[in-house]
This record gives sequence, structure tokens and C-alpha cells, in this order.
Amino acid sequence: MEQHEILLAGSLLIGLVSIIPPGIHYLRAERASSVPNLSNAPFPPPSVTVFIPARDEALLIRDKLEEILSLEYPGNNLRLLVIDSSSLDGTGRIAEKFLVERAGSIPWQVETMESPGKSIAVNKALGNIETEFFVMTDVDSVLEPDSLLKLMRRFVENEEIGAVCGRIAVSEGMPMPAYRKRFNQIRLGESSIDSTPIFEGSVCAFRMASLAPREICSDINADDSQLAILSRRNGYRAIMDGEISFTESNLANEKQRQKSLRRAQGITRTLFRNRDLAFKGGRYGRIYLQNLYFHLMMPWFVLLGLMLGISSLFTFYFQSDIAGQEIYLSSILLLGLLSSTSVAREFLFGVACLLWAQILIIVGVRLDVWKPHRAKLFSDYSQLKGSEE
Repeated sequence: MEQHEILLAGSLLIGLVSIIPPGIHYLRAERASSVPNLSNAPFPPPSVTVFIPARDEALLIRDKLEEILSLEYPGNNLRLLVIDSSSLDGTGRIAEKFLVERAGSIPWQVETMESPGKSIAVNKALGNIETEFFVMTDVDSVLEPDSLLKLMRRFVENEEIGAVCGRIAVSEGMPMPAYRKRFNQIRLGESSIDSTPIFEGSVCAFRMASLAPREICSDINADDSQLAILSRRNGYRAIMDGEISFTESNLANEKQRQKSLRRAQGITRTLFRNRDLAFKGGRYGRIYLQNLYFHLMMPWFVLLGLMLGISSLFTFYFQSDIAGQEIYLSSILLLGLLSSTSVAREFLFGVACLLWAQILIIVGVRLDVWKPHRAKLFSDYSQLKGSEE
């Protein structure tokens, strides 16, 4: 075999190693993606605390609290907890003023912290919650009116479930990105088989009895997945519920890339920290092993395969006659066309995020500091205070 043929064979082999395991996992998850539908029978709503972590959310906190107060859930079984994580725009003060005026008989609490970090806020919340369940929701997520009832019904109907998250939807009139469809399909399938280790923190709920000890690693983000994995360690299931959906605010491309990179690093560190679960066997062990491979190892295989493939083409070009060089140029054009498809772009972007996240971990750059991506309409705190008054 000539040199370019060896390089090409290596590229194809590594490419197959990269895509076959996650491809098989996706097909299995797709076949299994059918979490049982919720019933419509009446049930006694349990006590639940809705926890809202916030940092520099002055523009949205009122609307979020209004949304929670409008949810279809008995007020006597509902508690509200807002933890303001080192906001510079008066988020906590705005939330407190709003709740004084609008919460009525619903118990509520607003606390402030000096240390920024969502995982730190989660740990503080876990120490304050006294209800049987708690729901965590981001300020910029939009819930359906019956979301809380659906979440609690899932727990009441199945005592094996310790954690439930919703699936992300898109705003009306907006197309669903292909990667989001596949993400939802995989998580729903994993949930049907056993549990999913990757959670959506924009709206997720937990049975407090499943969270022991009541603490997560504060210097790693992906707090939602940390809690889901903790619940599964304690013998409960952690599932995504396809009947519970939410939407998020749209971000500019640069902000979306930053958020994706931060999320990728958090999930990578969380999966690696709990890697022992991949080798304990059983259905969840196989699911965890697939996610560990996909997030930690596959990106490097993809990179190596691409490097070998490009090296093969260059070697072929310089060792060929004019006809061979024409074949080379045609191959480059074909690769360009294939990589321009939405599926290929989304896949390569995801791989790039996971690779860069791991490189940053290796060189000691952490992205766990909480930075909400919000356009500021006020130049400083004094302007915000004056506008509120």
C-alpha cells in the first residue's frame, strides 16, 4: 500500500470507531424513546419548593416570578426560594419587593450570596429546602402553566423516580435544530431504558429523599446533571419527560457558543468525576459508558480521523499526476459540500466544543463561574435603581 492509502485506511478505521458506538446507542434510544404517558386521574399535590437561582437578572426576574405564581398548583403546597448570586444590578432586592407585593399567602424566601456560582447556590438551596420535592428553573426559561403539576404527577405515579427534567422546545414559528431533536430523542430513550445522566437544568425536579448527601461539587457546573447522577446513585431513576417542555431566550451566536462551551466543560468534568458508574454493569452502566465515550473519547478520535484524512489527500496530491490532482480537487469539493450540511455543521460544532472544553481543563482554565448572557439596558446600578423607583 502506498502512503496515502495507509493514511486513508487509518482515517476510515478511526472514523468508524468514532461513529459506530454512538450510532448504535442512538438507534437503541430511538427505539426505546417512549416514557409512559401521564394519567389524568386526580392526585394529592405534594409540597414543593420552586428554586430560582439568579445572577444579574434584573430585567427578567419579575416576569419569572409572575410566571411561577401563575402556575396551576395549589398555593398552600408551594414554596418559593430565590438565591441571588452576587448580582450587581439589584436582582435580589427587586425579587423581594415583587414577592412582598404579589406572593400573597405563598411562603417565600430571598437570599443573597457573596460567592458567584450556580453550584454554590444549589448547595445553599439544598440546605434550606424542607419540602418533599423541589423544582429548579432558570430565569430565562419559559414554562407551560401545567408544568409543575406534570412534574409532581410523575413522582406520585412512580415512587422509583427521583429526578425529572423537561425537554427543550422552540418558540412558535421557529424550526427545531436537528441536534436538539436528536438530543431529546437520546435522553428520552435513555429514560425509558433506565435513566439519563444528562439533564436539562432549565426545568428539573427532584425527590429530596433521593439526594443524599445534600451537596454537589461546587467547582463544577452542570449542577442539573450532578443532581440527576446523585439521585441515580441512591437507587432512584432520573428521566426526561417528553410531556414537559420549556423554551429559552434566544442568544446571539457568540453568546450561544460561550454557553455551549461552558456546558460542555461542566458535563465532561461531571461524567469523568463519576466515571465509576460506567463499570458497574446493568442498563444504567451501559448508558453511562456510552455518554462517557461520546463526551470524552470520541472527539479525539474524530480529530485524529480528520487529520489522517487530510494528510492522505495532501499526500495523494503531491504523489499524483495531473489526473490524480483533479481527483484530489474533486474530493476537496465533495468534502466541502458534505460539511456544509446542517447535520455535519452541528456535529462538528459539538465535537469542537467538547475538544476545546477538555483542552481548557488540561491547561487549568475553568468555566464554572456563572455568567448570565443578558443584554443590559441600564449602564449601571444607580440607573436601574432610579428606573425602579
